[in-house]
Amino acid sequence: MIIMSVHTSDQKWIEELKSHATEPLVESMIGEANIPLFFTKVIQLLLDSCDIDIERKKRFAIGVTLLQMGLEVHDQIPVHSDSSSAHTASRQLLVLAGDYYSSRYYRLFSLHGELKAIAFFSDRVGEINKSRLNLHLSMLRENRLPHGSYDDLIKFTSGLFAALADFFHVKEIFSYNWDEVIPPLLLVYFLYSRPDWYMEISDSLRKLVCQKWIAAFHKIEHEHDSAIAELKSLFDELSPWVNQHL
Repeated sequence: MIIMSVHTSDQKWIEELKSHATEPLVESMIGEANIPLFFTKVIQLLLDSCDIDIERKKRFAIGVTLLQMGLEVHDQIPVHSDSSSAHTASRQLLVLAGDYYSSRYYRLFSLHGELKAIAFFSDRVGEINKSRLNLHLSMLRENRLPHGSYDDLIKFTSGLFAALADFFHVKEIFSYNWDEVIPPLLLVYFLYSRPDWYMEISDSLRKLVCQKWIAAFHKIEHEHDSAIAELKSLFDELSPWVNQHL
């Protein structure tokens, strides 16, 4: 199991994130909030390359993570309907819980006047959901996600990262084009953390995911700059799973 450590310098804003994400009523419905620390580590790398003040970095790290949590909870809603009352109630609880996390993001950004960001991310969330819909339609048609579903998988799993990069006009991280390194990393982590999705990908798509991962890893594999060590550590944590499953 991959466990993301939290550096002492990050602990304060992580605790603030937990305070935004923690709601006893929501926890009573779906359990304790699952803070996606792997995702937050990746967006921290992006924000550290932005020329913005520390408080705004923290605000975007927390806000985008809350938005990601909302998307992740909504993705747990079963696609296939069941007429039982228990199943219907479970679906409704997941919808409400996902909406709660999204509402916390909206509240945080609106309180600090980040209205342009709200509009920008709203458009991107729509695109992410469209990709998710395309993926489910492909599974319904072909039973497995085909090779051609790769682009939708990338948009679905790294769409918020891409939105954050575009919002702050970031093209590179540690001199690398982020879109060559980060999307394969986030996609592999998604497949690692969501066995239900991993089981749905075809052999040809699995091979493509592996090829993209290897290409991304090789770009940073032999770098020794201390600044890139954090990114390399994320790849290193996932490498055993990749070697076994891809």
